[in-house]
Amino acid sequence: MPNVGLWDQHAALEWVQKYIPDIGGDKNQVTAMGISAGAGSILHHLTAESGTKDPLFQRAILQSSGYATVLDRAGEVEEKFKSIEEFAGCKGKGLACLRAFDVDKMRKVSEFSNSGQRQGSSGWDPVPDGRYIINTPNLEILQGAHCTYGR
Repeated sequence: MPNVGLWDQHAALEWVQKYIPDIGGDKNQVTAMGISAGAGSILHHLTAESGTKDPLFQRAILQSSGYATVLDRAGEVEEKFKSIEEFAGCKGKGLACLRAFDVDKMRKVSEFSNSGQRQGSSGWDPVPDGRYIINTPNLEILQGAHCTYGR
């Protein structure tokens, strides 16, 4: 299942929308800020579903955006996920099985999943999945599909 980190971030932004009034904030005045991979994540939220998905923030500050959207035409990301499921004893059970792990078991899964990666690479860069990410943010912006939700 590609882009689980982006889905988790979106869930966190939903939480902010729900609870920000409890601390005196305005859910219509949320600013997201990120540096490096965080900035890359924000860029993907701004172009999610070709710009039709509400990013759940109104302003964004991106600094030194670092990401490499992977065009995975061979299905390698899904294969990697399946190998992780198998290593973890969750074959065919998906993300719910992995989310039930305690910290120590998840650390072992993380070490397995990152083994063989070049230094500085997570091996889990965003990938167009036909759902959250339709195309790379650069191409989405060139096509005018960005930040159009609610306008």
